[in-house]
Amino acid sequence: MRTVRAFEVLSFVVPLALAACGSDKNREAKSSSNTAAYEPPAATAQPESAQHEPMTPASRMSDQEERNDSTANPPRESTSDTAKSSPLSDEQIAAAGAHPAPLPELLAACHAVSLHVALTPETDGLLGEKELALMPDGAVLVDTARAQLVDLDALRCELESGRLGGAALDVIPVEPPTPEHPAPDWPRLIVTPHVAWYSAEAEEACVSRPVLSVRAVLEGREPEGAVNRP
Repeated sequence: MRTVRAFEVLSFVVPLALAACGSDKNREAKSSSNTAAYEPPAATAQPESAQHEPMTPASRMSDQEERNDSTANPPRESTSDTAKSSPLSDEQIAAAGAHPAPLPELLAACHAVSLHVALTPETDGLLGEKELALMPDGAVLVDTARAQLVDLDALRCELESGRLGGAALDVIPVEPPTPEHPAPDWPRLIVTPHVAWYSAEAEEACVSRPVLSVRAVLEGREPEGAVNRP
């Protein structure tokens, strides 16, 4: 049985949601545009060498090496993108009922730490030997973001010594693992293949939430769970 992915369903569901929620005028405009004659794009001439150049083993190897390199070293999010959202002030955090704390204080006070941050030059190596040593004995670390956030050699030492209670990694330096770069196999460690998010409910939410958000905007409402506002 073929598995239908979320993006495949979205390609059908979102247009249906747009059509269902649009005004009569929009539907009429869409109907008239659909009846217009289709004009195929003009063909772009290519050099004869480019049209008939065969794929050689060397070129295939080059493509494979490029894919492996991009997998082993995922791109960092642009700092300019992350800077668009200003960090919350201590007052805003406190008003929401949380206690603002710097990272060292947070690590020392938490018995379970879960990472959900983007990989940027500022977060690369966020938890190193010094930071992991601040965590209480028996504490648990979960990383579902990027492998480069954590010093894995330092984490291995903490796990093998028995000081940390455990760790769960949904991300590793090379995905998928290879014989040259196998998945970590340490005591008190769980490794999942970057699918820790998955459940039947989560798969359904990948389709339903975007559609409901589009509908909310078309109806003049704010989508549920919006974090970025104009």
